[in-house]
Amino acid sequence: MGIGAYSVAVGVAFLRLYNGRHWLNDVIAGAGVGILSARIGYWMLPLYQRWFKWDSPCSDIMVISPVYNPAEHSFSINLAYTF
Repeated sequence: MGIGAYSVAVGVAFLRLYNGRHWLNDVIAGAGVGILSARIGYWMLPLYQRWFKWDSPCSDIMVISPVYNPAEHSFSINLAYTF
């Protein structure tokens, strides 16, 4: 999965440079921020598992997601609960 993600990222970076949307420094900085964010996420995963008790065998899952629809200028919050 990593190779595919990096391939897509390189393709997007090339197209942004080719179309004149970004400079090379922008692309390098964005790649650095993305890689660093992923590393921090991996480092924090054990802590999140303890905080949110993801290691427990409980199958209850609740997801709350905000949604904005620009065409209708509306905002909603979706709630999904699996038990």
